[in-house]
Amino acid sequence: MQVIRTLVAVAIALTGISAQANPDFWHNEWPDTNFDKTNVPSWVEILSGGPPKDGIPALNDPGFTAAAAVAVKRL
Repeated sequence: MQVIRTLVAVAIALTGISAQANPDFWHNEWPDTNFDKTNVPSWVEILSGGPPKDGIPALNDPGFTAAAAVAVKRL
């Protein structure tokens, strides 16, 4: 999946298409948000980017180390 995202990003960069903000699309993602209330003078000033909504996976069962077991590095 990461390879596909990278290829799409490269294709967009090569064609010169900018990913501009689109409140019409955002209404699908956040239906309870009122996009009419804004301090942004023009939506074209906002560039979309980064992972989509829920695009960052959760940390499941992370490993922990006790603080007493870690050596302190002094500068």
